[in-house]
Amino acid sequence: MKRQYKNLYKRGRVWYIDLTFQGKRYRRRTSRDARLAQLELARLERELERRSLDLAVERISVQNFVDKYFEYSKANKTPTTIYNERLHLKQFLKFSDPASPLSNLKPEHFERYKAERLRKVSPVTLNRELTTFRSMLNRAKEWGYLFKNPMDAIKRIPMPEKNPPRFLSKEEIKKLLQVSSGKLRDIIITFLNTGLRRSELCHLEWGNIDLTRGIITVQSKTGFRTKSHKPRYIPINSELRKVLERKTKEGNSGYIFTTKDGKLIKNNLLRDIQKVYKKVGIENADIHDLRHTFASHLVMAGVDLATVRELLGHSDIKTTMIYAHLAPEHLKGATEKLRF
Repeated sequence: MKRQYKNLYKRGRVWYIDLTFQGKRYRRRTSRDARLAQLELARLERELERRSLDLAVERISVQNFVDKYFEYSKANKTPTTIYNERLHLKQFLKFSDPASPLSNLKPEHFERYKAERLRKVSPVTLNRELTTFRSMLNRAKEWGYLFKNPMDAIKRIPMPEKNPPRFLSKEEIKKLLQVSSGKLRDIIITFLNTGLRRSELCHLEWGNIDLTRGIITVQSKTGFRTKSHKPRYIPINSELRKVLERKTKEGNSGYIFTTKDGKLIKNNLLRDIQKVYKKVGIENADIHDLRHTFASHLVMAGVDLATVRELLGHSDIKTTMIYAHLAPEHLKGATEKLRF
């Protein structure tokens, strides 16, 4: 009597596989042990499935896909992101075989990359590179070049918790404004009351300002992209309105803040603000700390994190959570207001 499981049968003492996959029949001798025969059947099924998936995806070389992905990035990402991705992908190509099929990339390839790169760069740098690779291969999956992203099995390097972001106290802000003047003082006031990134402030135009409605619109435009690629709206408070109304008298076309010859101020701005920091004894601070100051004082004033996220233009609430530690102290009495 022939004993049989699904796709397995026994002849004499030996188990045989009899499997039909995508119209093709596979028969082979396995083992006398039924458990080992079932394991071999499962292995064959996985192998046939993998082979069919590899045949189904569109074939493209590593180099050609990196070129294709980089063209996509140039059309959809900010200049800073494009610059960083170019550096990351250059390292990726050095480690890979550019002529090999993209579908040949396996998790072990990236594990070797991690081990080798850690000898040369910091964990922070390596994690940024891994993020770029994950994003790129997710796009490959969406475009039909991969069925599975090999980066899904790759873990980032564990990092110690970051220190809370540096922000200026009200006393420091007061001193900063006292020693600054003219255009630089107006710029600092704008940073403190909008939370704009440096590139956003430098590209801010009068077309983005609606003094009637009291709204600033931050959005991508030719030659400039916001980090999230989405427009956001920042209310103009009374302090900022004074600056903008005064500046309208100087002329209201083109960029709001420029050099004397009307060019972008980006290159000199960090140097000028750091000079003012130095005057009042503020150390280890940069322009981005003015954005942290805007967000931190909002949270301490009781503004909820979801609203702060919208004002800052964060795509993920996790980014905004770096300010969460400021909320408890200022919301301690909130539950005391409950009356049931």
